[in-house]
Amino acid sequence: MALTRSEKEKLVLELYRQGKTIREIAKIVHMSSGDISSIIRRETGEDEEQNRIRMSKASQALNLFEKGNTPVQVAIKLDIETGEVDRLYMEYGKLKGLNIHFLTKSVNA
Repeated sequence: MALTRSEKEKLVLELYRQGKTIREIAKIVHMSSGDISSIIRRETGEDEEQNRIRMSKASQALNLFEKGNTPVQVAIKLDIETGEVDRLYMEYGKLKGLNIHFLTKSVNA
């Protein structure tokens, strides 16, 4: 009986947690090592981390603002200068249609 994609993914993760190598998992579930690696990365959060690395600092900042991070948190997480964070926060406000004067005061306060 053939396993569904969902069942194979669950089996891949179970075997990975047991300490099996990707090569061993590939033989057991009959999947490519690339597919197995993708499943493991997605489960461990490495996929999200790699996407953040590929995104520009500006895109990362906008994403963090959208998730509710403050300018200070964004500056720390992305290791960028305060002037750049101010600019990006104002840009975020424009994109969201927010009151820029309020944003400028809160950023510079």
